Amino acid sequence: WDGISQYDLIMNGVGNDEENKLRDHIVLNIGARDFSSASIVFEKDDVLYKYVSENEEIDTWAYKRDDGWCVPDDDNNWGVILDTEISLSSHVENKYLFDLTNDVSEKTNLLQ
Repeated sequence: WDGISQYDLIMNGVGNDEENKLRDHIVLNIGARDFSSASIVFEKDDVLYKYVSENEEIDTWAYKRDDGWCVPDDDNNWGVILDTEISLSSHVENKYLFDLTNDVSEKTNLLQ
């Protein structure tokens, strides 16, 4: 660590000399070399995506529902949408790919 604040770079994509350094991806975590446990947000063709893969041996520390998703409503209150209500959000071999630009509530797993 060089002791220089990275806040502007991370939050605004601006470097020391005000140059644009917007990221096209951010790795949130990689729990296994084969990406069987990973969370990555990336941009491709002006669309923001989130890839998540879960490995039961590694990801048991996290609280997670296995029957649905917590999503915000129009008033920013959180509620649960069950997989039985939206079958398109289910995992495919413990993997998910969401279009965060057009599907903010992550209701459709693009891998299905």
